[in-house]
Amino acid sequence: MTAPEPRLPGATIAPALKAALGDWQQRVVALAGIDAVATELVRLRAASHHECHT
Repeated sequence: MTAPEPRLPGATIAPALKAALGDWQQRVVALAGIDAVATELVRLRAASHHECHT
């Protein structure tokens, strides 16, 4: 699989921001208080944003 084209060619993500987003994503995944419907809606929205069709 090849890497996707960046949405903004030449754009970079600051290392501190990338690390903070990674930490935030891990904490969100670990949450137990979110119901299955909300989880699926968020998953579908994220897939759409990232142009993922699975």
